Amino acid sequence: MITYIVGTIFAILGLVGYYANILPLLIIAVAFIVTEAIVELTKGTLNNINTYISALVIGLIVSLIFKLNIPLTLCVSLCYEELVMTGISLIFIIISLTKKQK
Repeated sequence: MITYIVGTIFAILGLVGYYANILPLLIIAVAFIVTEAIVELTKGTLNNINTYISALVIGLIVSLIFKLNIPLTLCVSLCYEELVMTGISLIFIIISLTKKQK
């Protein structure tokens, strides 16, 4: 649970680093996100990597269409993926908690 919170914080810091043009912050954030995914995949707690692959494919397509820097766009897409999945997880947690109380 703590790694998810730390991952979300790193994803936010990565996006702040990208938009504030502090690229080392983005690189550190993506390194943490990728390391967390690899560790969870090896432990068996990560069920699939489809969201990571989808984020990378979407980032690649966006970078090719808009002629952006490919590595930076892939890093930003991983940060956005982390935040979107955290938001969806929070929605499901809130829904499950409210259903149990009824």
